[in-house]
Amino acid sequence: MARAGHCSICGTDVYLTEAGGCPAGHGAGCITKTWEAPDHPATAVPPVASGGAATATASVKKSKKRAVLIVAIVAAVVVVMGVVAMFGAPLLRAAAIEQETHAALRARTLDNGQTMDSLVEDIHVDGNAVTIWVNLNPVQFGAIGHPGGVVNENIGIQDNCHAYEKAVLDKIPQVVAVRVCSGNSILDTVVRASAVESATAK
Repeated sequence: MARAGHCSICGTDVYLTEAGGCPAGHGAGCITKTWEAPDHPATAVPPVASGGAATATASVKKSKKRAVLIVAIVAAVVVVMGVVAMFGAPLLRAAAIEQETHAALRARTLDNGQTMDSLVEDIHVDGNAVTIWVNLNPVQFGAIGHPGGVVNENIGIQDNCHAYEKAVLDKIPQVVAVRVCSGNSILDTVVRASAVESATAK
């Protein structure tokens, strides 16, 4: 009787050589589930013995595992794409509004000739609202264009804040609110009139 076994490299049952390997040249270490098989013609596939049934079952299990792995990978890709779409678009939109805000402030100057953007420490975009932090304290900020005492500086704070707010609201239609801050102080906040009207109409 001849010997047969399953060649893990070929992925099929084969008659074994005298050395116990696969006729395709794979060594005995690649052969599993050996059994006695009837003598064979040179091209025949050996009949499956009781060990071969286990090999067929293992092959089906491997196919099922591959299918489950493919489904899991596809599901993971879909989830990642959904997360990117959910969070990526608002982040990109906020970055675009921030850049437009800088551009709008670069295009305008204050009474001392400085561009508005040169006094900006930071800009934060939250949805359709923009918060601008200036790099001066309130007194310094108010003194631009209005030097000479507390009353003038308070007027200067309001005038300069309104100039910043107008620069942004005139240039960026999707922005509905602008807040100007200095350190921990909120100097002024303005909301676009159409946003206030739509909120009160609800």
